[in-house]
Amino acid sequence: MNISKKEFITKLNVEDIDLASNIFDKIMLCSKTSNLAFTPYFCTPNVWKNLMAISGELDAQVFLSGIFKLADRRMIAFSPYKDTLSFPIDLLKVTSNTKFNNIGHRDYLGALMALGIKREKIGDLIISNEVCYFPVCEDLTEYIITNLSSVGKCPCCVTLADKDLEIELENNFILCNVNVTSMRIDGIVAKLCNISRATAQAEIKSGKVLFDYEICKIDKIVSSDVLITIRGFGKYKVIENVGFTKSGKFKVSVKKYI
Repeated sequence: MNISKKEFITKLNVEDIDLASNIFDKIMLCSKTSNLAFTPYFCTPNVWKNLMAISGELDAQVFLSGIFKLADRRMIAFSPYKDTLSFPIDLLKVTSNTKFNNIGHRDYLGALMALGIKREKIGDLIISNEVCYFPVCEDLTEYIITNLSSVGKCPCCVTLADKDLEIELENNFILCNVNVTSMRIDGIVAKLCNISRATAQAEIKSGKVLFDYEICKIDKIVSSDVLITIRGFGKYKVIENVGFTKSGKFKVSVKKYI
């Protein structure tokens, strides 16, 4: 290994030191035994993006899977080989009679959390044509199929879905544009939430705004392809700066989760 555990934790640069340590141990296991090693959970972008950035220093090939093409939450695998591999992930499908009920992402996630399941054991939830799909660590598949009987007040049925099913993550977004004087996060949060910059700064200071799932400072500069989660307002993906207005403001393309 070209990097020590201490160096790895520093370079991975995540708040959860235990998580970073566990990932390093998986890499070492793969390196020493020449066997596949998987994280038994799905990691957020701040983890797997930083990991991929230092992957050249590791004694293992790094693979990611979140089932969906643009998944935010992804399981990480380590392999001594460059060949593609099969992840211990199942794709579940939840159907219910939502015709007269307004059931959304929060309801499905809440129903799963009520079963005592940790959030990191489940990937992204996608609602398509009133059906919810989500990847899950395969050790929980039977438990969820057996025990998830309702979402909100609606009875539901959980079945295995084909992992090759072409469901685009884009179904979970609506596209919008904001004009801001700078790419600082406080200005962008203010525009997204239609609040003053001072209020946006207060929200950031109180820890209610997450940048790629981590607490940030008010002067954080926002780049392309990052997630901003704002408690009480929603989750957004900043796509890119698409140019400038006549008054010199940045024109920023943003996708809002729905």
